[in-house]
Formats: sequence, C-alpha cells, structure tokens
Amino acid sequence: MHRIAAIGVLLLLTVTCTCVLTHAQQLSPRIGFGLTTTVTTGFENPIGLGLHVRGSLPVNPDLSFATGIGVTGFVFSGRDDAAYYVTPQVLAIVTLNAMKPRAPYVLLGLGGYLPVGGGSDDKDGGPAIHGGLGWAVRLQETSVYLEVTPALVVAKDASKLILPLKVGVVI
Repeated sequence: MHRIAAIGVLLLLTVTCTCVLTHAQQLSPRIGFGLTTTVTTGFENPIGLGLHVRGSLPVNPDLSFATGIGVTGFVFSGRDDAAYYVTPQVLAIVTLNAMKPRAPYVLLGLGGYLPVGGGSDDKDGGPAIHGGLGWAVRLQETSVYLEVTPALVVAKDASKLILPLKVGVVI
C-alpha cells in the first residue's frame, strides 16, 4: 500500500513539475538598458550620471532573477576632479499586478560599488545592498521602466548611501 502511495506522489510531482517547467520555458529572458542619475553622500561630487544594462530571467510572471552592471561618472566638478564607479548587481525582482499594463515591482539584491578611475578612491567603494521600487509600463513588444534603487555601500572607512534613479527600456 505504501508503494502505491509513493508512486502516486511521484507521478503527481512529475506532472506538476513538468507543467511548471513548461510554463517557465515560455517566458523568455529580457534585457534592459538605460540612463542612471545617482545622488550620494560622502563625496565632494554628490551627483553622477551613468549607463546601465540588466538581463533578467523570469521564473514565473511574478518573479525574476537578474544580473546587471552600470557605470556612473561624477563629472560635474570637471574632468580633473571626475570619479568613475562600476556597479555590478545580482537581484530578485517581484512584480506586483503583472497582468496590468503598468506594473509596480520591488527589487532586492547584492552588488558592488567599485572605483575604476579618475578621482575615485578605493576607500569609497565596496560591497552594496540594494533594494528599491520600480514601475514598468508595457508597450507592444517592449517595456519602459522607472526605478529608484537605494543602496547601502559598505566602504573601507564608513558606510555610504547612494540613491540611483534609473529610466530605461526592456526589450
């Protein structure tokens, strides 16, 4: 009797997993890119401009895992005092009301805030914890998004808060 129950449970799990995997395979990976404006604390140059790109892999219509990278330049004090940072990220994205044309989403992840040149200093960079909110507007084949993703950067001397505002397109 236990053997029949075990076979029934395995058969049920197989059918369920096959249906979930088949549904997940219909969701294709997405790539987004856009512009970033970053406001930060603890720098002489508090406002930076940059570019970012992100690839995401949907698990289901509500949950995606993503990885991305951006470059931000704090250039408003001139070329001699400019500082540049690379911002890699690994994120989980939860979309709320995914079936609506305008969908809010929440994201949470880990990353880095790494100095790469100019007047940037190694002590200003470090690992970062990201969290934030975004809004995606679905068009025909693409989406446009706006997101605010505050991050806490654990630098060598002290922690710093960065506040990126991102706008872009997902294809």
